[in-house]
Amino acid sequence: MMMGMAEINGEVKAIRKDLSTVELVTANNWSDIVKLKSIK
Repeated sequence: MMMGMAEINGEVKAIRKDLSTVELVTANNWSDIVKLKSIK
């Protein structure tokens, strides 16, 4: 049981890290979109 909990905990931490990366990339993309729109 404890091994399963540790494994799930590790997976959740990995998912949180991946989600943070996705959020960062999304924010950068929105920033680029705003810059491109202002050029028009």
